[in-house]
Amino acid sequence: MTQQSLFVGTYTRKEGHVDGQASGVYHMTRSPQEGGKIGHLETAFEVVNPSFVKVSEDGKNLYAVSELAGEATPTGSLRAFAIGADHTLTPLNELSTLAGAPCHIELDHTQQFVAVANYLDGIVNLYRRMEDGSIAPADTIRVEGSGPTPRQKSSHAHSVRFTPDNQFALVMDLGSDKIWIFKLDQEQGQLLTHTQPVVELQGGAGPRHLDFHPTLPIAYVINELDNTINVIRMDLEAGTFKDAGAISTLPADFDGQSGCADIHVHPSGKFLYGSNRGHNSLAMFSIDEETGALTLMGHISTEGDHPRNFAISPEGDQIYVANQNASNIVLYDIDPASGMLSYTGDQWPVPTPVCIEFMPM
Repeated sequence: MTQQSLFVGTYTRKEGHVDGQASGVYHMTRSPQEGGKIGHLETAFEVVNPSFVKVSEDGKNLYAVSELAGEATPTGSLRAFAIGADHTLTPLNELSTLAGAPCHIELDHTQQFVAVANYLDGIVNLYRRMEDGSIAPADTIRVEGSGPTPRQKSSHAHSVRFTPDNQFALVMDLGSDKIWIFKLDQEQGQLLTHTQPVVELQGGAGPRHLDFHPTLPIAYVINELDNTINVIRMDLEAGTFKDAGAISTLPADFDGQSGCADIHVHPSGKFLYGSNRGHNSLAMFSIDEETGALTLMGHISTEGDHPRNFAISPEGDQIYVANQNASNIVLYDIDPASGMLSYTGDQWPVPTPVCIEFMPM
């Protein structure tokens, strides 16, 4: 198999929650025939705080937020790039998100729309993806609410995911302990309030990221503040979403400070993984093949501080973890039968990495 390409989103400057050391969006290569080793780390494009990046399914475009907030730069932006044959990035255009700290990007399943969640203002942007890959404004919506903890004085939109049928956009709101539900009007390019507007989670949960089971009508949302994962049962034909309860991502005897970040279901649908920042681990779960219920299998150290996002390889045999504060990316093998992870001993220095994105196969 030939080498695969990955892009890494990073922080490039000192902010209140991070001391960014990177130069922008990085490009790396992966060699499956060499045990998944990483090589050829290079700056693909210099961008301020490209904390989250997303590649289109056709591999032609990369989209990167510029996560800005503060008096000097109160609003962030979304940048569109064309990906060259040598994986260089050519800028197409840049649009303001009209809000502070954009932190997540999602393309709908038709690849016609790009959605961005903004942490500070509870604002979600919807952009049209033009024929050349550039972006044009389509819609802007705002979620508003609060929760019981000091970090929940207002809404904080942390991510957006489109349901497998592409009918709904789910917005994880860390500030209100809600998953907001919007209908995607593809013809008009709008996010419309659904008849069931929200799924309410337990108080103080802090929903952050979500992933879908590949075959069951179930979504899993990882909660930053109370270190749990909620199981959401979906009836997409009826347009209903129901919380089926939460499970902790931490060991029962852990009493330190920690906060969840990323979540991914294995392509087989048999396993689920979530990252713990503070405990600095990946939590490993098995998934009941009939009910979708989770059972905690154990934890493994991320060999670094503050694991943000992580990525499962296209073959489903390895996981790459970005440790933001340790400035490294660490590699694990996935046992195909048990789903348990084992540290390969391989890690690579990457300045303040946040998001790992594979090029489509």
